[in-house]
Amino acid sequence: MGVRWNLWRSRAKATGFRSRAISGRRWKRSSTGSSTICAEPSSCPSMRSSSLWERTCPRGRSHPSGDSVSSRWKRWGRSNELRGSCDETQSVDRPVHRSRLGVGIVEPGRSGVRNILPGPGTAGDSRLLGGARDQSVLLAGPRPCRSKMRIAPGWLWLLLGLAFLTSGAAAQPPFVPVYELEVRPKLGTAQFRARAWDAIQYQLWLDIRPESREIWGRLGLSVSCRQAGADSLELDLLELTVDSVFVDGDAASFRRPPRRLDLHFPRPRMIGDTVSLVIYYHGRPVNDGFGGFFFTPRSVFTIGEGIYSYPPSMTRSWLPCLDHPADKALFELQARVPSSWIVASNGLPVAPTERDSASHVWRSRHPMATYLFALAAGEYDTLRQDVIFCSGDTLPVVNYVYPEKKEAARRDYRNVPQALLLFSQWFGRYPFEKYGTVMAPCRGAMEHQTLTTLSDALVEGTQRYELVFIHELAHQWWGDLVTLSDWPDIWLNEGFASYCEALFVEHFYGKAALRSLLSTFASRYFAEEKRLGAFPVYNPPADRMWGATVYQKGAWVLHMLRFLLGDSTFFDALRTYRETFAFGNATTRDFQAVVEQVSSQRLEWFFDQWLYRAGHPVLEASWIQRSPDVVELRLDQVQKGTLYTLPVEVEIAGDRWAQRDTVWLSSRTDTFAIRIRCQTDAAKVESLRVDPDAWLLREVRYVPVLLPGEFILELPFPNPMRTQTALRFRWGRSAPSRAALEIVDLRGRRVRTLFDALYYGPGEALVWDRRDDGGQPVPCGVYLAVLRAGDRRQVRKLVVLPE
Repeated sequence: MGVRWNLWRSRAKATGFRSRAISGRRWKRSSTGSSTICAEPSSCPSMRSSSLWERTCPRGRSHPSGDSVSSRWKRWGRSNELRGSCDETQSVDRPVHRSRLGVGIVEPGRSGVRNILPGPGTAGDSRLLGGARDQSVLLAGPRPCRSKMRIAPGWLWLLLGLAFLTSGAAAQPPFVPVYELEVRPKLGTAQFRARAWDAIQYQLWLDIRPESREIWGRLGLSVSCRQAGADSLELDLLELTVDSVFVDGDAASFRRPPRRLDLHFPRPRMIGDTVSLVIYYHGRPVNDGFGGFFFTPRSVFTIGEGIYSYPPSMTRSWLPCLDHPADKALFELQARVPSSWIVASNGLPVAPTERDSASHVWRSRHPMATYLFALAAGEYDTLRQDVIFCSGDTLPVVNYVYPEKKEAARRDYRNVPQALLLFSQWFGRYPFEKYGTVMAPCRGAMEHQTLTTLSDALVEGTQRYELVFIHELAHQWWGDLVTLSDWPDIWLNEGFASYCEALFVEHFYGKAALRSLLSTFASRYFAEEKRLGAFPVYNPPADRMWGATVYQKGAWVLHMLRFLLGDSTFFDALRTYRETFAFGNATTRDFQAVVEQVSSQRLEWFFDQWLYRAGHPVLEASWIQRSPDVVELRLDQVQKGTLYTLPVEVEIAGDRWAQRDTVWLSSRTDTFAIRIRCQTDAAKVESLRVDPDAWLLREVRYVPVLLPGEFILELPFPNPMRTQTALRFRWGRSAPSRAALEIVDLRGRRVRTLFDALYYGPGEALVWDRRDDGGQPVPCGVYLAVLRAGDRRQVRKLVVLPE
């Protein structure tokens, strides 16, 4: 998954009410003066091209299974061309911001939200509700704010009630929620049920009804038993109504507990037995604001991962399935949509049968995880970028784009075919039958197998979001071909794809651009760690799976592994990992085992410190030239928690010479005597740099060397303090000496003695917990931290605030 937006947080806080992001439709004034939604295509430009409105039969109670073609479908047209058309008079619908107080449209380049809740005789009020300036239109999103909703005065509710009563019983509501957060499961620890069944193939027939935001489906599902005596099956399903279930051709009973569909078989099954299910269902599919099934005025689309749900897989929102990433299966989709629309899905298109010629049929050749199954339908044009391999084989690359964005897409996507060939060279040939993208008014991007869904807001024609397209392409290898076994291994998808961005930048734009990108990755990770606290890359908290620790730190782990192994061994390990787990699933331990096998090294220390523990190293470096041919370097690890084992490259430079050496850190303080290899008489060292090419995810601070007899008390942090602060002093004396660190008040009275002993150096880090020597909390105020050694002392001021 690529970038994501949350544009409404600051706006919702500023306006003070909880909101939902929805998409608006055309407005039409009724004879009573109320606001209604266009119901006729002749009066709504966005609906003129859809023959869906020309049905001659009203929707009945029977399920449109497709077993026979009724008069309900006689006005449907056939649309199976790769290219679509767009009504020239159609304008792009702008997203709408809804609250109990009204409806608002986001104006690109404007500050705030324009209120369009119409009043009698007016087309809408242009008052600004306030908020931060947005440079792009709002994309689909959940409720981003937890602030309390403002309650309107009683007289306002009275007026609104009177307006509703006078508008007539036939009046439509003033908005239709499209990007509505209908289901938002609790975040928590993964508790996946033990699966007794393995899905073999999904065959889905789907009738999509945009006007009512409903789907009617018939699912053929083949499952194989993998546990002797299994007589029941639990499928994942959200919010949809199940009409009937057939097991091996016979009607079967079922239960519908929340979020599941439970089936009970008349007899137990043996291992290897295959069961054929047919499930009829219908309803309004849901989404969590990022993933799920979405209806919009000009298209429908699905996103397989929901960043506001856990487990994140959201295919359960629109079909019954074994919705777990380790359960891969073949998929076939047959969909009915308005006649002017094109359907895009996984795999390749298949000619429909004469029996159901109005459908669009797609079939995948290779198994995939359920969260990678996707569809998108709308009035698309196509942009072809087919790739020819050295063998002469042609890979179809088909991009489904909005007609008005076709030229912008041509400019933005121009490097994608070259990146595909580059990744094929590094990781092994592109594994699937096609690649393509489809535009949708979604948030960010999603790497569905053979069909990446991209937000249309990412396509500007400036290549500003080029790395998002590269990231999603890389997922075809890392995430789709080799899929994580479970969600705690999410870094195997996102960290790998993020590092492919870096590899692409290095190849296309050079080493300097690579270092700049990795520096940006590190900054994002440090900022997230400071904001949210440190947590491991492996098995991150459920509500922090989609941030910089998984994406950017995960990419850095691969970069550091490349430095440790060297390019040849590193890329050999990636190719072996790909070949070993192709079309299957892998864990972090699986990847570690492959790397150890290829490199012939034991690397548990590396994976343990970087993936299973939180944080990163913070180094303090000091150096002095002891003689014309020796430099003494001291490196201190001053971070809390994990003590790292690190290979560190060091560059020593003089006037017209430089040399590099690699040293290994393994303790809190390491001192190295580095011999100068320069043969000139004037081999004076002018500079020393630690990790000059940025191969390590670290912070480096250069501190002055303290001569014998010198000491320094560093600035306390945090300061001001509420509960505790850290105090660190460094010592330049090689012989032991008496030292004391005390906290005193402004009258000079001793409050707390933190350290008083014969000290050997070279440094000490202490924490004051705001208590005196008796263990009692001290009052707020100003205090002094005093370091004494012999007849010398240093003082730092401390400010204590209320807790």
